[in-house]
Amino acid sequence: MNIEVSDSDMFKVEVAMTGIKNGAKRVLTQAINKTVKTMATQTRVRIGNELNLKAARISKDLSTRKATFGSLSGAVVAKGKPVGLVSFGATQNKKGVRVKVKRSGGTKLLKHAFIAKGLRGQNPGDGTNNHAFWREYKGTRKALNPNINYWALPNNYRLPVKTLYGPRIEDIFASDKVLKPIETQAAYIFPLNIDKGIADILRRFG
Repeated sequence: MNIEVSDSDMFKVEVAMTGIKNGAKRVLTQAINKTVKTMATQTRVRIGNELNLKAARISKDLSTRKATFGSLSGAVVAKGKPVGLVSFGATQNKKGVRVKVKRSGGTKLLKHAFIAKGLRGQNPGDGTNNHAFWREYKGTRKALNPNINYWALPNNYRLPVKTLYGPRIEDIFASDKVLKPIETQAAYIFPLNIDKGIADILRRFG
């Protein structure tokens, strides 16, 4: 989500800051950055209303780009990989893994899934290497035979394991339900931040 200065905003501030060195740039830079900070907070809250994730995990995939005198624009950016199910509070039981991904949804049991240590760099996001996994299996399930070295069997006898993930933070951020209200609020508070910035500088130099 980008926050940029329109021609009308620029003209308004330049007129108000006539005679004050870098006054217009100072007002607009501060207004953009204050708006970006508010929008980042709102983004975390609204995504948290949708996903069963802690604020710290949501923040992990969010960043901000601040405005400068040379670049009068700012942004809230969401970027990252799909979030591992363990970050959604997944728990192991005898039947599989139980997890709730969406706040509005119920808890779901993933039969035969299990939680174990994963490979480094898989980005589980919970501060550990824990991941929820699922073995693809067709046919009758049999008890594990301790006398067989399964890893030495040919590939067609092994049971493929795949890591289980929830949605990406950026996909939830891009949804109309989350993004539209944030954009509406940004459009409202950005001019207010400009007006406050103008008033503060005029008071200081008046």
